[in-house]
Amino acid sequence: MSSFDLRSELAARLDQLVPVEHCSPRWDDVLKRASVTRPGRARRVFLTVGVAALVMLLLVGVAAAIYRLLHRPSVHHYPSAGALTITAGGYNAKWPVEIIEVKPTGRTLLLWRCPIATSCGEPEGIAWSPDGHHVAFTLAAFNSRSSYLGLHILDVRTRRDLHPTVTNCTPGSVAWSPNGQTLAYDCAVWSTRSSRIHLIDAVGSHDRVLTLAGVGANAPTWSPDGSRLAFARHDAIYILRLGTHSLSLVTHSGTAPDWSPDGRVIAYRSANGVRLVAPKGEPMRASNGALIVGPIGWPAWSPDGGKLAINGSGLYVVDADGRHLHRLPVGSKLGSVGPRPAWYPTNHRARGTASEDGCTSC
Repeated sequence: MSSFDLRSELAARLDQLVPVEHCSPRWDDVLKRASVTRPGRARRVFLTVGVAALVMLLLVGVAAAIYRLLHRPSVHHYPSAGALTITAGGYNAKWPVEIIEVKPTGRTLLLWRCPIATSCGEPEGIAWSPDGHHVAFTLAAFNSRSSYLGLHILDVRTRRDLHPTVTNCTPGSVAWSPNGQTLAYDCAVWSTRSSRIHLIDAVGSHDRVLTLAGVGANAPTWSPDGSRLAFARHDAIYILRLGTHSLSLVTHSGTAPDWSPDGRVIAYRSANGVRLVAPKGEPMRASNGALIVGPIGWPAWSPDGGKLAINGSGLYVVDADGRHLHRLPVGSKLGSVGPRPAWYPTNHRARGTASEDGCTSC
């Protein structure tokens, strides 16, 4: 037998020991090798992409919420009826701009604070609306272009902050009309010598210049009936009757006038101290016969007309007749204090959802 024959016989015997397999094709394996994705894997990819998108949206929402929180006006406490309030702080992270209630003992409560991470400059004017629901205030700075500077009308109940656009000048003193529908404010370019008095609706619209008051007019204050405005101009005090557009001189030497709630007296700052004058120009004396009722500073009548708050070298309160002058021990940690104090209305109190009272120097 040849070697070739032996190989054939050996092959036949091997075929008997190892039968031939009849294999059917596995398409899953074919598809896998061809890199074709099955439906289950497609679903997993879709879910992964969807989760990633939701995570991104969540992160964007959180970032937006944090931004709004940091730039949201912070209302901490609502004033008590007839409360004396001041503005303080500015230009320093240690002393952010604040509106503060000052108790007769000198204890202070935080009412509002400039939003975190916002450049607020320093406070200028402040005035409460007759219904007590809004506070108007102004912020200014010579070395800042912050969009937050200017005139603000803050609703202390809803925290809505109207910020009317004021161009080409810096707002200063502000005063509400007795009916609460109009604000008067002065707006100057670099100094009060260039200031003019503006009128604007309480909703922040229809801003117009009161040209009849002239250039240099500042520190407006309304008569109780809303028919007249007293103001200072070039170190003299005038009264403008809005209906007839007539202008009258009250005193040749004075600034920062404030009209009493009964309309009979105007308190103003003089070179020697706070004086009183009748709207027609007659000087009025204190109960002791003196013409000076308080130290040099910006005067502000209490809602009942019984007291004057005066801010100058310190914060003082004195009876309208010049008696019982006392200095309020306001803490030095408030920083600088804004020019004129403001009193919250006696018979009104804003209500809302403020956080707990904030005490800045208890």
